Amino acid sequence: MAESLKPEDGNQPPAGVALQVAGCLYVMMLVAALVWLWAGDRMQVLPEHALGRHGMLASAGTGLAAGLLGAWLLTLADRFSSVQSCTDRIANLLGSLGDNQILALSVLSAVAEEVFFRLAVQDALGMPIAVALYVLLNTGPGFWSSSWLALCGGLLFSGLVELGFGLLSATTAHAIINYLSLRRILPT
Repeated sequence: MAESLKPEDGNQPPAGVALQVAGCLYVMMLVAALVWLWAGDRMQVLPEHALGRHGMLASAGTGLAAGLLGAWLLTLADRFSSVQSCTDRIANLLGSLGDNQILALSVLSAVAEEVFFRLAVQDALGMPIAVALYVLLNTGPGFWSSSWLALCGGLLFSGLVELGFGLLSATTAHAIINYLSLRRILPT
């Protein structure tokens, strides 16, 4: 399988370059979310939505279960050629990352995206717009065929927040899905 993940020309990006670029983009996304909340005088929603109405254990447990289920469903979805094509493109784009790099990317992307989409956007514009923007920003040229996966993810993460499990559940689920998926698809 690792051979099918290599770019056609045999060149992969140097290890960590994609991580650095992604890290910068995710930090900018997190800052944008916090500025958006601050500018709208809505910073109080951060502590209000951090753990949710059901408490830390329920939020963390729900996020863990949702993340494991989501990662398993992505593994099944990878059997579709259109999804496999997107998976291969992601693997080619990221190249070979170590376990710590995968963990850092998974956590940073989950925190930044959840604070941006589920807190700033969902608070200001509502769940349908938050999900739609999530789908648009998580798909693009070469990835449109998997937009239904982004839609499922957006609905899952927004739904967890709407159901009162807070950012902890959505961020936990998102990070677990990212981590397990990247560990599965990236060359070692």
